[in-house]
Formats: sequence, C-alpha cells, structure tokens
Amino acid sequence: MRGGITLGKYIIIGDASYAYHEFGHTIQSKILGPLYLLVIGLPSIIHAALHKHVCKNKDYYHFWTEKWANNLVDKHYKKLKED
Repeated sequence: MRGGITLGKYIIIGDASYAYHEFGHTIQSKILGPLYLLVIGLPSIIHAALHKHVCKNKDYYHFWTEKWANNLVDKHYKKLKED
C-alpha cells in the first residue's frame, strides 16, 4: 500500500511519511462520528482508486476530503505550538 487508511483512531500506513496527513483524517472522524465512513471514507477510497486515471490535477491532495484533512492537521499542530 502506497498511502494510508484511517478508521477512527486507527491509522494503517505503508510509509511513515503519510502519518501526518492521516492524522487529519482522525480529526475528521472525531468531527463526523459514524458519518465519517460515508462522508469521507467512501469518497476518499473512490478518489484514490480513480485519481491516477481520471483526475487532471496531478496533486492528489486537491480533492476536498484530502485538502480538509491537511487543513485540520495543520491547524491542530499550529494550535499545539501556540499553547
């Protein structure tokens, strides 16, 4: 597996460099609760499967679920640095 998968507080990654981003998905999971799999998980899996073949944007993180995860984790770490 090249990237990672997040299910609640559990992160499965193939490469440690994806841990930071996947932590953003854990924050999404906390926000959305049981809706996480439907609202984030399913679209993310579909995007991951189709990205290489369908997306014109080469940046994987352009997709809203991925962009939101990155924004959440960036804000979380920024807040930790300020505290």
